[in-house]
Amino acid sequence: MTALISNLIGIQLAVLEGWWFALTMLWQSGRHLMGENATLLQALKL
Repeated sequence: MTALISNLIGIQLAVLEGWWFALTMLWQSGRHLMGENATLLQALKL
């Protein structure tokens, strides 16, 4: 029984790490895109 519980906890931790990694990658790529769009908008305004 304890093995099952530890396996479930391990799976949940792995899922959380995967989500955190995906969110970090999305945030970084989104920030990069926003930076590029901001420079594009500034260039269009000029």
